[in-house]
Amino acid sequence: MQHTYKGDIYSYEPWEDREDDNIKIFHDVYLIDRDIQGDKIGRTTQRSMPMSPYSTPSFDEFVMWIECGMPTSKEMGLSGNARNGDIKEYYTKWLDDKIDQVILGEQYVSE
Repeated sequence: MQHTYKGDIYSYEPWEDREDDNIKIFHDVYLIDRDIQGDKIGRTTQRSMPMSPYSTPSFDEFVMWIECGMPTSKEMGLSGNARNGDIKEYYTKWLDDKIDQVILGEQYVSE
């Protein structure tokens, strides 16, 4: 599924890992490259959304993740993926931490 956001084209390409007792969804996203005329020429910048493998992100959650700079779980300080319903909370905290780091510089210590 492709989404255009702020002039860039993103391709959301979930894939399933099927096991005997569950199905996990992995949320891969690609940025579609274009040439100088604006024609699509390929896809690059593959990132995985740090979202629960048991849910699908809403468009708002997808946009929020892009606005945050497409952070990985590790970059967000998560040991795994964001739980269902908590994604906005994680992104808000992550952005607040980033803003504090910029304001306070290298002396910032996360709680």
